[in-house]
Amino acid sequence: MKKTFQPFIVAKAEEMINFMRNDYDIFENLGIKSTEHTKERLCDILTERFINGEYNEDDDIVDLFPNDKLLMSFLAEMATKSDIDNLIDKGLVGSLDDENGRDYYFMTEKGKECVRQMNMKK
Repeated sequence: MKKTFQPFIVAKAEEMINFMRNDYDIFENLGIKSTEHTKERLCDILTERFINGEYNEDDDIVDLFPNDKLLMSFLAEMATKSDIDNLIDKGLVGSLDDENGRDYYFMTEKGKECVRQMNMKK
């Protein structure tokens, strides 16, 4: 993780990851190989909710996402990040971080050539 979080935030994020992994096989079902980004995003969400008074150290992890829409949005974000990471691993997409740590993605020359080849087959 690039950021530093409160220990209880990290512990809650890890608990949530273990819950999703062990009870529902979510990461395997979505094809997510690494949970590092998931952990960082959960820590961001937990920190924001803690600061806003919407979540505290004693709350159960299942209360992190108070409705299905928020959970589904989070899972979609994690699956998308996993797909992008796979494209990066294949050399089809590259990424850069700005000074705020935000990722920016771009098509590599290899990726552009792959798209050209796919378009020629149409």
